[in-house]
Amino acid sequence: MPPTISPKTFGRANHVLWGLYVWEVLSSLDLEWSLLTGKKKFKWPLIFYFANRYSYLAASTMAIVLNDALANPNSCHYLFTTAIVLGYMAQAFAGINLAIRLVGIWAKDVVIIAFLCAMVAGYWVIVILEGSRVSATYVANAGCTIKYDNFGSVSTILAYSLCFDSVILCLSLYKLRIGMAQMPRGALTFVVLKQGVIFFGIAVLVNLITVIVLHVGTQTPALPGICMVASMMLCTIVACRAVRSLYERLRDPSQKEYVFPSSRRSTVLNGQSGEARSSSKLYNLRGENSTENPAESISPSEQPSEQPSEQSRG
Repeated sequence: MPPTISPKTFGRANHVLWGLYVWEVLSSLDLEWSLLTGKKKFKWPLIFYFANRYSYLAASTMAIVLNDALANPNSCHYLFTTAIVLGYMAQAFAGINLAIRLVGIWAKDVVIIAFLCAMVAGYWVIVILEGSRVSATYVANAGCTIKYDNFGSVSTILAYSLCFDSVILCLSLYKLRIGMAQMPRGALTFVVLKQGVIFFGIAVLVNLITVIVLHVGTQTPALPGICMVASMMLCTIVACRAVRSLYERLRDPSQKEYVFPSSRRSTVLNGQSGEARSSSKLYNLRGENSTENPAESISPSEQPSEQPSEQSRG
């Protein structure tokens, strides 16, 4: 028999987690303000950033209100189910934010895009189906309380998120290792790699701990629910911070770029001689495609001098 969640303990923990997330949102409103004032341009990947950021805020706020005995007992189940589904959506959007960067690293490879779209579609199917299995009941003087009839529905979401993050991390490392020997540490791609490893490491660890707690069980009834809410919050915070950091670097004209090859026969620059093998397409992390001659990517200092000697002509 699955453990029940103590309304008082879960409510207090939910208030603490909600306060931490609200502080995170209020302390990072500079991006929203710069977009509203026109200082920065809105790009379509930010749609998933804002969806991730505010879907969890809506879910946590609804949970706070419902847990504070402010809900109608007749609508308790439907409202709390909506809050749980919004929380699952926030976790899915966190993975999508990093999946978009994977598309950039793989130079918009059609196979990678199709694979990621299939995984994201599967994610949303699980979110809708499994989220509907989570139920809630109204407790006098305690408000709506989560009641898990099947803990497998929660662990399924977390397990799929674990696999999703792991696959994207492996694909990123496989692609990035091709240019690690030539990539400067200050390059934008190195920052993407570093932040991606940190994000997926935290996401995998948090989801793994939560799945273990749900399956093994514990003598503390509120711990499974607290771990579930905390994992959603941490994944959302880290993903949003990674997006903001990358966006700031992309808008910085002084930020160095590193051009990744789009295939195994792509351009590979020799840092000593300045030679380059032919390539049909270059892709940089600012999302710009280039079909120019690869030799133009070499800095002026690396280009060999072609000034003819007047004495040799004579």
